Amino acid sequence: MKKHFSVFLIALFLLLSFGLSVEAKECPNPKSLAETSIDDRGELLKALESMVPNFYEGEQFSDWKVISATPFPMTIGKREEEVYFEIAKRACGGEAAEKSWLVRLYFPLLADVSASLSEGQLFVAKKKDSDWFVWYQYH
Repeated sequence: MKKHFSVFLIALFLLLSFGLSVEAKECPNPKSLAETSIDDRGELLKALESMVPNFYEGEQFSDWKVISATPFPMTIGKREEEVYFEIAKRACGGEAAEKSWLVRLYFPLLADVSASLSEGQLFVAKKKDSDWFVWYQYH
C-alpha cells in the first residue's frame, strides 16, 4: 500500500511540476455555488446514490462505498486527500475548489484487480439554487 501511494505521489509531483494541465468537464462558477459545511455531509451522501452510477458504469462499479466525503479546505493536512485539493485548484481555481468537496469511493469488486482501480474520486459542489453535481472525475 505504501509503495502504491509513493508511486502516486511521485506521478502527481511530476504532473504538477511539469505544468501538464488538469481540465474539468466544466468548471463551476464560484458565484453560483452554495456555501456548504461538514453539516451538509448527510445531504451529499444521499445525493451520491444517484450521482455515482452516472459516472461509474458497469457491473464492476455496482458495489461501492464512500471512503470519505470532505469539503476541500478540510483536506489540508490529510496526507491521502490534500493532493486532490491542489488538483481542484489547478483545474478550476481556488475559489471554486474552496466551495467544493472531495468524495473518495471504494469499489470492492475491483480490489483483487488493482488497488488503484478500486478507488475513485469525484469533485462535487452544490449550486445555490439547485442540487449537488459532479464537476470533475479524477479516477
